[in-house]
Amino acid sequence: MEFTCQTIYDQQTLTVMARVIRKTVRKTASRRARLLAGGSIVFCLVLLCTSLDTPCVWGGYAMAIVLLLLLIWKEDACSAFFTRKCVFPGAEAVHTAFHPDCYESRIDGVSIRWPYSNVRLLVEDAQFFIFILEQEYVQAYDKAYLAGGSKAAFRRFLEERTGKSVQTLDA
Repeated sequence: MEFTCQTIYDQQTLTVMARVIRKTVRKTASRRARLLAGGSIVFCLVLLCTSLDTPCVWGGYAMAIVLLLLLIWKEDACSAFFTRKCVFPGAEAVHTAFHPDCYESRIDGVSIRWPYSNVRLLVEDAQFFIFILEQEYVQAYDKAYLAGGSKAAFRRFLEERTGKSVQTLDA
């Protein structure tokens, strides 16, 4: 049995990939960054309260607080936005065939074979199966376009080939 999948690497897919990296391999660094941002917000709030009589300074601290809150809230979308700027044209649609010994991705007529041994972590969320190859390199496979068997059969296939269990990630 051979599975195939097509994935469109759009803003939504890249945002999910950024979230998966943040919640798995970058968990500690992300927690530290959020603590630092929270501390900066508290510091800006203190400074804001002490500078209520000068509107320019007050406005600057208020703007800093709003920007930090926005970055914390939309961290994954911001990361996806900048990642999308680095993706070369034509790489948006990826067709992948999962063979017993490797999986092969076709991007705009170019084929790349990947051994299953490169997969460091397998993660599943509601819409994607995600392969984490390195801390900065992730591949997503859309469940909606999976062909060749059921999602449960594909999950078992991946676990057999990689020797790793699939982690489920909640939204």
